[in-house]
Amino acid sequence: MKEHGAYSHVSRVSCRWFIFNSPEEMKAVAELFPDDWKKLKDLENSLGGHTMKYQKGKRIPLCDFIHEDAEFKQLLLKV
Repeated sequence: MKEHGAYSHVSRVSCRWFIFNSPEEMKAVAELFPDDWKKLKDLENSLGGHTMKYQKGKRIPLCDFIHEDAEFKQLLLKV
């Protein structure tokens, strides 16, 4: 049986923004779908600045979770 192409980017496929994605998987999906990534971050900001990620009891915004860098931010601004 041929593996679905989505598995070349993430280890599990259930929804695009799967809460158990690793930072690397989340970043790969964000790069594949920059418009949707922007919408998700806008939604996150409207909800108080974080969604489902915590590290050592601190809330982590999605852009910090995936270590979104300046180059990636510039890419999103061009879209």
